[in-house]
Amino acid sequence: MSSSVHVIPELPVVLMHLTGRAHIRALRSMIADAYALPNYQAGMTEICDLSQVVDLDIGFDEMLRFAQESKAVHDARGISPDLFVIAPTDAAHYMLDMFEQLSGSLDNSLRIHLARGYPEIFAMMDWSETAMRHLPEYCKVERHLFQENKPL
Repeated sequence: MSSSVHVIPELPVVLMHLTGRAHIRALRSMIADAYALPNYQAGMTEICDLSQVVDLDIGFDEMLRFAQESKAVHDARGISPDLFVIAPTDAAHYMLDMFEQLSGSLDNSLRIHLARGYPEIFAMMDWSETAMRHLPEYCKVERHLFQENKPL
């Protein structure tokens, strides 16, 4: 399992990408890495790409603690960021569903949005072609599926 984190202040977005077999330590580590980057600012929109998660090794109790920690972090910062999650696989969708249900039961202020791929993210974020230029190349593979009718 591996992860990568990119802060894109021009959008402003933090992009987190998780691959392989997902476990709670890696998820916590990836988020801690993102929040520790010097150009990260609390309240940035978060995009978590789970499109390459092939297996899930996170139990209910672990996810509950993770949801509680997430709520505590966001409550302490006084922010309610948007979290866009790309979850096209069964494993990724299951992980997101469990987190979303537990977060909702805790009244977490985090706003969670599900997407099946980057074209949906582009549309939900209403990004122009100019804005998308700031994204890493792996985000743009499906860009041809997003039809933009706005002037640059």
